[in-house]
Amino acid sequence: MASPSISVAMATYNGERFIREQLESILAQTIVPTEIVVTDDQSTDSTVQIVRNVLSDEVCRDRGITLTLRVNEKNLGPGENFRHAISLCSGEFIALADQDDLWFPRKLEVLLSEFGADESLLLVHSDARLIDAGGSELPMVLSRGLSMTDAERAAIESGYSLPAIIKRNLVTGTTAVFRRELGELAFQGPTVDLHDGRLAIVASVMDALRFVPLELVGYRQHDANEIGGKPLSLVDTVVALMKSWDDLTAVLAERNKELEDLLGQLGDRVPAQNVIIVRERISHNAWRIGLPSSRILRIWPVLWGALNGRYGRFGRFPHDFTRDMVMPPREVLLGVLRSFTRRSF
Repeated sequence: MASPSISVAMATYNGERFIREQLESILAQTIVPTEIVVTDDQSTDSTVQIVRNVLSDEVCRDRGITLTLRVNEKNLGPGENFRHAISLCSGEFIALADQDDLWFPRKLEVLLSEFGADESLLLVHSDARLIDAGGSELPMVLSRGLSMTDAERAAIESGYSLPAIIKRNLVTGTTAVFRRELGELAFQGPTVDLHDGRLAIVASVMDALRFVPLELVGYRQHDANEIGGKPLSLVDTVVALMKSWDDLTAVLAERNKELEDLLGQLGDRVPAQNVIIVRERISHNAWRIGLPSSRILRIWPVLWGALNGRYGRFGRFPHDFTRDMVMPPREVLLGVLRSFTRRSF
């Protein structure tokens, strides 16, 4: 591709430990971005000053980079902060950057070459190598940390990614580059998904997403990760399963509304076979919403759903199956929390 304009969207918050290394890895790319947008979520450390020091006027002028640095008026949280950064980008392509990772030198070059080979693509993402706080490589890649199955990998590598993405997000923002058009399509209102999940589903619905199975990022694992790249621990899994059933069904209802709205928004840009897949997922979510809130009364319909393959076809098995079997109704969860609170004092 001939000299594309590339924006880097970085959302920061108290990132002084690692942000210098990340910014330097971006400056060391074989294809240097034309714009870097940093939106800071009211950091209380030296993050903003480090950004100013590394991306000084002289450095940006020498590299042909335009820097946009904004400090948010209030704390937005990671998802909304990234959406803010994306909204300020002017490049034809946008690369998402976490504040604590390391980009390997050819990241932008490799991902942009995919767009050059296929002009229909809206988002391309890669694998990543997990690294520790000191930057040393760990014996795991991101795709394995996400427990990506062979079927999921085949789907996202082929370009026909929707059968995998409709079940769960497999796109980690720091590995992705997308056309600015996709951001305009994806963020027209609030969403239950984080920024990368929303971009993934919108691109996937249009068969415009592709996975490059190369490690192009050092995905840092440390004690302050918002979202890590390793499989959930037993404790994390138990905590997730003990969330309220009512809260889960509320999220499913909101997700269904978003999927319906997306089909209406994109219209003929969604292939007919993808409309069917989305409708099947909406139907499956509606079936789950209609299950009894009582765990005892849910046992038989959930078991039947597993036996007839519903969870495997339309959702994540055994994850969704396990959630539906054990998640307590809100009143049970609140009762346990109240009981625990009373015993704590």
